Amino acid sequence: MNKKSLGIIALLSILGSAIFAPAAFGQTAPTVPQLQSQLQNLLQQLQQLQGQLPPGGAQAIGSIVIPNLTRNFGLGSSDATTNGEVSVWQALIVAQNKGQAAQALKAAFDSGVGYGFFGGLTGRATQEWQSSQGITPTCQCVGPRTRAAVANLGRSQEQLRVVTPNGGEILNIGQTYTIRWTGPAVILANQSLRIYLENASGQSLGLITRITSTSEIQNKQYNWQVNPVIGGDLAIAPGQYKVKILLYNDVATPVSIVAQDESDATFQIVATSGPTITSISPTSGPVGTQVTITGSGFTPTGNNIKFNSSILILSNPPNVSSNGTALTFVIPNAAVPPCPPNVFCDGVNPIISGDYSVSVTNINGTSNSVNFTVTGGTSAIAPTITSISPSSGSVGTQVTITGSGFTGVPQTPLAYANNSVNLRDAAGTASGAISVYSTDGTHLSFAIPTSITQSQSGWPVSAGPYKISVSNPNGTSNTVDFMITTQGVAPAITSISPTVAAKGSTVTITGSGFTPTGNIIYYDYTPTVHPALTGNLSSANGAALSFVVPQSVGGGALPVIYSVEGAHKIWVVNANGVSNSVNFTVTAASAY
Repeated sequence: MNKKSLGIIALLSILGSAIFAPAAFGQTAPTVPQLQSQLQNLLQQLQQLQGQLPPGGAQAIGSIVIPNLTRNFGLGSSDATTNGEVSVWQALIVAQNKGQAAQALKAAFDSGVGYGFFGGLTGRATQEWQSSQGITPTCQCVGPRTRAAVANLGRSQEQLRVVTPNGGEILNIGQTYTIRWTGPAVILANQSLRIYLENASGQSLGLITRITSTSEIQNKQYNWQVNPVIGGDLAIAPGQYKVKILLYNDVATPVSIVAQDESDATFQIVATSGPTITSISPTSGPVGTQVTITGSGFTPTGNNIKFNSSILILSNPPNVSSNGTALTFVIPNAAVPPCPPNVFCDGVNPIISGDYSVSVTNINGTSNSVNFTVTGGTSAIAPTITSISPSSGSVGTQVTITGSGFTGVPQTPLAYANNSVNLRDAAGTASGAISVYSTDGTHLSFAIPTSITQSQSGWPVSAGPYKISVSNPNGTSNTVDFMITTQGVAPAITSISPTVAAKGSTVTITGSGFTPTGNIIYYDYTPTVHPALTGNLSSANGAALSFVVPQSVGGGALPVIYSVEGAHKIWVVNANGVSNSVNFTVTAASAY
């Protein structure tokens, strides 16, 4: 049945109920002139539908007719005063059934009560529908925002379509592929677009991306680097897949799907050969030499160049290969040493004169090795600390270290020569580094931060004694003592809601002592094992924090990804200390 026929049938139903049904919701029986007027209006609307095609009139989505509403109306309105729009509005909210009031309204109509009068029950059903679309009801009425949402409902559901990959394509792991779609014609500010990867049976495997920017959704494309891991921890094997695109109304409770589509057929994801080096030119040179590696299997981004087992530290990383066959970089004066999983490694390895085995690592694996000789390496004069001032202070305190051997701003922008100020607490369980340059080689100045960077993530700085040392490409210094003092009242948690939540859910922590910024939420507070559950959070009143449960946590120069599913203890940490813990359980996110 076409859209025009559906509209005619709907109007014929309205016509019969409006003329022959008994009075409803306290409405007095219409007079003969009123009935004649209603009949004339409905016949005119029927003639319009017979001569129109969408989008000018009503649209049919499945078995639901989407009306073209043009008037504001509310309590006490009728078909006679709205040219029949009350009846078509009632038909829509009953068909979409967004709550108890809509169900009660349907039961009334099913029992013989006629359409066409906007009473209290219609008003409550209207508010249910508005809430489902992210509109905050201010009255029991239909106004411009509601009419726009109705129009958007028809356009969005009719137009959202997956264009590519739509079946038959071959995608290489590590390759960047553009996902494209058409529509929807109208995007509201409270809507987001999510793209999921499905297997050939239509089972969701994980979220590829969530787009909240209206302009990015309307751009109708997303560049996806086909990653062998999706959703944080699910490995993707070569095989047949689909993508599914969904437009969500994020403000509605519960969150509702406005429109959706998936690939018409499966596309294939295939394994990509790992990188291979065929040559390196030149084969020798001092620090600062520009070098080109030629080969194959280099990814558009994310290529790490290793000298022996250490990753080169470069201020302009050579992670870009425009053609997959060449990488160009400048020999720096330092490299990051390999670290065991979950262990923070202080300092860096200087690039000194000698022979090195050079390889390339990216998402597809590690290449073969070729030889390179550094003919002029970094001077090996290690840093030394003679004093620190002051020797104690709270977060934000400005501190100056005096000594020698501190490296300065590099002469070339392609060399890396900063100093890492290392902080380690008395127990040795929290440690990290602050990057600082020296202008004269004898002084380093920095402020005590709220968190310190580890190889996995940032860890909070809490009150207590610390050992401070300095590392740079030339080595690591002696240590000096520093006492971090308390700045204010430590945070305290009184409740968490909900106590069980799926990935992607919003959770609220209630308590006290939350700072305006810089609150970090940890799960299973063991800094050398688990990274933070969130980044820095703000609290407007010091008594509440809200966050979204992530798919996974971790990452950094040497990524370690942790799943968040399961039962955990939750802590809040800020500049004033560490809170008590509460129990919290994370469940797997629903497929859509």
